[in-house]
Amino acid sequence: MKKKFWLSLAAVLMLGASCALAAEEQFPNRTITFVHGFGSGGGIDILARMALMKARPLLKVPAIVSGMPGGATVEAMKYVQKQPADGYTVFVATPTSIFINPLCGRVDIKPEDWQPILRAHIDVSSWMVKDDSPFKKWDDLLKFAKENPGKLKVGIMGALSVDAIASAALAKQADIDVKMIPFDGGGEGMAALLGGHVDVLFEEPGVVMQLVESKKVRPLLLMSDKRIDKFAEVECAGDFGYKGIPLLWRGFFVKAGTPADRVKVIEDALTKSMQSDLYKAYENESLLRLYPGGFIGSAEFAEVLKTEVNAYADVMKALGYAK
Repeated sequence: MKKKFWLSLAAVLMLGASCALAAEEQFPNRTITFVHGFGSGGGIDILARMALMKARPLLKVPAIVSGMPGGATVEAMKYVQKQPADGYTVFVATPTSIFINPLCGRVDIKPEDWQPILRAHIDVSSWMVKDDSPFKKWDDLLKFAKENPGKLKVGIMGALSVDAIASAALAKQADIDVKMIPFDGGGEGMAALLGGHVDVLFEEPGVVMQLVESKKVRPLLLMSDKRIDKFAEVECAGDFGYKGIPLLWRGFFVKAGTPADRVKVIEDALTKSMQSDLYKAYENESLLRLYPGGFIGSAEFAEVLKTEVNAYADVMKALGYAK
């Protein structure tokens, strides 16, 4: 009798332990934090919040967005890499974090330290000016910049960011000397442009479409190889033969080593959310579909990243930012 009792007790304890382990391993079972390295109100902050609108019910746990500006996303990168590779901390990033920071030696976190979840879109950036700016065409800006070396003030998001690299690559090919002024967030940069503290702001038209439509700001030059239908009258980098201008994408990552099944849970939830009418309306209104094929899943994104790191290395070496 005693033997049967102890065997039964052991079986009950083992069953209880198995159930507890299963509950512990169920993913997700607590809050997931989506971290980015910029201030509030910018393109990446809005993306993260919109992508989670329909993803939260699918994940069935709270999902919050946390902006950690500082050091051109370095602070956010370090924070995420210090967390366990368990899927509960997701990094919402641009090429600044994945390529530029490690290539310029700003941080010892390599592209292979990240596991991509998906690329949300490729955005079309531009050099924007106030509507009443004396620069009506790109040639007007070129003339001023050449006659006043170092006087043209260009607002960018983060020092040595995608904005900085793209603007520097453009300025080098245009043979002009400009002064880069970094900001932590899109709202801060736009306030500086409207207040006359910078002459130009590197920004995506879609992020500030209301200001464009109200004729407070306008894109002067699109950072694309061909003109965009939505802004057919706006000149683009390709019109002047400028090449190798890095494109801005935004994507979701977790720390390398995160279990594949957890990556899939997050990828599936975000993908379904991005297929919703709500998210599609946001994309259309924010002009995030100007470049087709921007959205790709984890497997394809991983392959794209392998080739992009070489492209960024070439551009940054040409600019003297990387060895």
